[in-house]
Formats: sequence, C-alpha cells, structure tokens
Amino acid sequence: MKKHKKLLAAALAVAALGGLYAYLILNPAADEADEEDVAILSLDSSDLSAVTVTPSDGSAFTISLSQDGDTTVYAMSDDAHDYDDTQMSALVSAVCDLSGYEVETDCTDLTAYGLADEDTKASIAVKGGTDSTILLGKENSALGGTYCRLDGSKDVYLVDADAAAQLTADLSDYRSLLVAGGYYDLYSDLDHLEIHTDPVLVAERRSTDSIREDAVSAYSEFVLLNPVSCSADDSAFSDDLLTQLQYALTAQSIAEDDPSDLSKYGLDDPVAIRIRTDNADFRILVGDSDGSGGRYLMREGGSTVFISDASNLAFLDSDWRTYRSDELLSFGKTELKQISLSDGDTLHRVDFTQTDTEDEDGNVERTTTAKYNGTDMTEDAMDACYINYSAISFTEQLDGAPSGSPEYAAAIELEDGTRHTISFVKYASRTYAANVDGGNEWFAVSQDTVNALVNSMTAGEAED
Repeated sequence: MKKHKKLLAAALAVAALGGLYAYLILNPAADEADEEDVAILSLDSSDLSAVTVTPSDGSAFTISLSQDGDTTVYAMSDDAHDYDDTQMSALVSAVCDLSGYEVETDCTDLTAYGLADEDTKASIAVKGGTDSTILLGKENSALGGTYCRLDGSKDVYLVDADAAAQLTADLSDYRSLLVAGGYYDLYSDLDHLEIHTDPVLVAERRSTDSIREDAVSAYSEFVLLNPVSCSADDSAFSDDLLTQLQYALTAQSIAEDDPSDLSKYGLDDPVAIRIRTDNADFRILVGDSDGSGGRYLMREGGSTVFISDASNLAFLDSDWRTYRSDELLSFGKTELKQISLSDGDTLHRVDFTQTDTEDEDGNVERTTTAKYNGTDMTEDAMDACYINYSAISFTEQLDGAPSGSPEYAAAIELEDGTRHTISFVKYASRTYAANVDGGNEWFAVSQDTVNALVNSMTAGEAED
C-alpha cells in the first residue's frame, strides 16, 4: 500500500453500492489519495527490550528481547510452551518499521475509526529506546487496511492488512510448530536413523575416517544397517525419505497440549522414529490420521500433539528396499590393489600400482597404473576395468540361491587388505545370479554386465 490511488477507486465502488456517505465519514482525507505512506514508527530493534501485545479481551503477552553478540534473543512471557523466533522477529520488524497512509491529523472523533481508548481492539506497547504504544481500531474492508494511532496522539493512519494481521496476531499464532522442539537439518546433521516399522529400518551416515579423501566420492553417504547391512541409495534415501521427514518435523497445527488420553490420537501405540545428531538424540512418535489429510505426532516425552501433513510421512509405508543401493560393491580407484576373474580354468588378473607424488606445497597426489597379467594397460582400459567392477548393479533381489556352480568368480582386493568376492551363476537366458562375499543374498545381474566384466579384463593392453 505504498501508493493510494486505489483509495479513490475503492470510494467509487462503495458509492456504486450506495455507501459513499459512509466511506467519506470513515475516510475524511480521501482527497489526498495520491500521497505516499508516512512513517508511523521508526525504531532500531537493538534498542528494544520488550513488546507487549494486548488484544481487546485483555489477554496480554510480552516478547522480551536481549542481545547475544550480534544475535537477538527472543523470549515469550508464557514459558510453558515453545514459541517461534521467526514469528516474534516478524512482529518486532513490523513495529520498528511501521508506516501507513495518514488519514486525518488531530482527529476530533476517534470513535469513527474505533480508536477511542475504550474501543481499540489491540494495543502494542514498545519498551526501549523511545517507549511507544500503537492502538489499532476498525478495519476498512473496502481499502484492505486497519486504522491506528499512537497513544497520546490523535493523528489517524491506515495500515495495510498484512501489517495489521501481524500486529493483532494471537498468542497461539506465535507457537512453534517444530515437532522436535528445535530445528534439525537432517541432510547435514543426521548421524543415525531408526524407523520402527516391520521390519525396522536402521540407517547411519557413513564414517569416512578410514577412506582415502580422493576415494570418498565412490561411496554412498549413508549405509543401511538393518534389515541388512549395505550401501544406501543416496538419491532415494536423501531426496525422498529425508526430505519427507524434514517436512514432517514442521507441523501444520497443534491438536492438543498436555493430552490426558493419547489413544484418541493413536499415540498410545505409535510408530517410533529415532533421530540422532551430533548434539541430540530423540524419538518422534507417529499416530493415526486426523481424517483431514494430516497425521498426529509428538516428540517422546513432550507435552504437545501436533498435526503434520500425512503426505510427508508416506515413507512409513515404503518397502525398505527402496532405499538400498543397487550397486553390489563400492570402492575407489586409488584404493585398488588387484582385481581378478576366474573364467573356468582361465584366470584374468589386473594388478594396480598406486604412486604418491608430493608437490612443492606438500600436497600429495596419487597416480594409478595397472597391468593385465603382467602387461601394461592403457589408462582408458584401466579406467574401464575399474568402472565396470565398481558399478555392478542388480535388477532384483532373488528369493533364494540358484542351482548350479559359479561360471565366473571375481575377487577385488584393496590396498588396506580388504577383500571382496562375487560369484556368478547362470540363472536365466540373459541373467546371472550374483552373490557377494558368500552371503545369503542373491541378486539378478544382466548378462551384458557380466560380459563387460570379462571384456574389460582383456581389452586395452598398452602398446610397446
């Protein structure tokens, strides 16, 4: 509402409805419609110590302000519940930079605007710097604003609807909707996650302490620990599961404080989600649907039942396999010592040599070369061999072990002594069943993938 040419247009619209007289009574300065907003209050928030809001029902609340270095700390007078710093900050900003259209100066009939002392619907008292009190009166629906004045002054202003809504918000509007009692960035802070569905899904952020820095990118960021131990599919895990959970932790509304009967929310037998970060370890309890697209949830040990968008909890119904990686093994090229493949009576072997070179700044760079059965390989052939073996992907998990003996058996050995094996048994016309490290799980791998493993062992010997 920086320009007020719309005042005249609104006046004409009211006139068309037979209300021009009433409009002029409530807007005696409408002939100044081209004027811009003027400053009603202009304060430095760092000077404020408190803002007290008193609605017409007299249920006042106070937001106290203090400084911690360059950070403003907000505290609500009601300390029984958590309140949203963002909302409290928004009120302070609205008060400190309050502007509006000057309707009338030195008004002689404040009742026409609902601004007589006994008529005001809300007052906002500001402490610190220059103490001030803002009084709010009637709404003007035709102009989309609310009349106000400063206590001790008879100058009347019209502030826009957004500013008026911020100034007249109820205490409940300042309640925090953070289910966990604080904000946690799961993408960067999550260390451990448990979702107690059937089966229980357990995941952790992968520790990279024992992985070379130049090989970290070859591994998934997260790993699954239960129902099986394997790499996570970072795309599905982060983009789907964590994104949904992140949104679910900010509720849309509050159902009840201090509930005496959790069963009506399904929270007497909830689905539990454990979240552990560097500095917190808590459980979120998920209950029933609210029947309107929401779902009840609360923090274990908390006193508030929240309602969150049920679509953000859809991951609870997902198959845990959605979040496992389809790659059978992960390793970096700079970690490799040897890859071998048994093809019947033939043994193919690629030996890798890792050479570290330190530059004048002390930075160490690792160079990898390889030999196939003692013969130098080209760099392209070596890279193709590494890529094919580090990206063996399965198309589905099989129900049980296949019949027959392995047609191919691969072994991957790393410089730190880690050794992995993969056996391939013919399963269907263009499919092999693969098994990693002799475990109980078998996976379907395409024949093209297996052919690429064989071919990459023998191709690309360096020319003399």
